[in-house]
Amino acid sequence: LIRVGAANATGPVIFFLHDSLTQGEFTGTKTGTLNFLNLTTQGNVGVSNFADAIDALRAGNTYVTVTTADFPDGEIRDQIESPVIGSTLVNGDGTWEFKAKSATSPGDLHSISVRSGNANQTSTIGLKLR
Repeated sequence: LIRVGAANATGPVIFFLHDSLTQGEFTGTKTGTLNFLNLTTQGNVGVSNFADAIDALRAGNTYVTVTTADFPDGEIRDQIESPVIGSTLVNGDGTWEFKAKSATSPGDLHSISVRSGNANQTSTIGLKLR
């Protein structure tokens, strides 16, 4: 299950990854692509469409739970976060510089998200790959 919620909150399901009632017992690895057809909208928490769900995922406001017969509310829980590729210090005048190498193809990455050290502010910055 993918649910909407901050690290310390419980939230509603927006994506079902496996339904043992219809798909049998889950073992192994799960791969695939989620799309708007897989979405269970939750307008009361700001997920009224697929774009809202993607925004919640990118903002780190979603988590995965694994439920079992013994723990139907969730045996395993982990917050979904965007990968962190590095960090840098901010200069006294508020400027900063970050350099990194990536294996990303030019058409795959159009922007990066920058989050303040205390996670109170996130900005999206457009990229020009060269």
